[in-house]
Amino acid sequence: MGTRRKAESLVKSGKVAVNGMVELNPGKQVSEDDIVICNGKRVVPGVQHFTYLLNKPKNLQLSKAQPTSSSARSLADIFDAKITEIGRFPEEVPERMAGLMIWTNDEKLISHLNDPGTEVTSVFLLHLERAVDANQLDEIEKTLTSGKGPSKWKSINLPLGQNQSVLEVEWCGKSPAIIFEDFKSLGFEIKTADRTYYAGLTKKALGRGHYRELSKEEKIRLSHYRFL
Repeated sequence: MGTRRKAESLVKSGKVAVNGMVELNPGKQVSEDDIVICNGKRVVPGVQHFTYLLNKPKNLQLSKAQPTSSSARSLADIFDAKITEIGRFPEEVPERMAGLMIWTNDEKLISHLNDPGTEVTSVFLLHLERAVDANQLDEIEKTLTSGKGPSKWKSINLPLGQNQSVLEVEWCGKSPAIIFEDFKSLGFEIKTADRTYYAGLTKKALGRGHYRELSKEEKIRLSHYRFL
């Protein structure tokens, strides 16, 4: 209907009807269920997009079903059922995965970040069941960064100040389940995986179990995101 002033003018001139009745009050509140007609054409309200960054705790279930234990929470406790996750963690290991996830109802953003050509980068801290020595680390990096397989491994290293059972990996792929599979194929079981970086976003000022809405600038960057 254009600008607010133009919309008010249309209402006052009797050119707007709500649910079959001419409406002359510009301040009339309408809902999604109301049928609004302007100049003989139905007005379809625009969808308000929401995009959130969640720092998922390990005990948060990924489905919207009711929690299976009294200590667990479900995503239904946090988000409306109409929004979708991007960078989904595999359902078979929800208690072993934590960290950053994006939730949104923006279909264009979902399509863009899920497109194979976008190649979204993640950084994970992997807590292994046993330590690795220098030779094993070299072999892991050589094998996984060879460029074979459905995902791309950019780097694998021991973060400063961490023991040798914790690895920091930079990875590009669609399903983090591949991370567990790749390490298992090399003889290493992953106890937990914590995503600390995702598509240019970090955990800065975002505590475990907390979430925030992305800024306009962050959403613009995501809409143009490409793996480098």
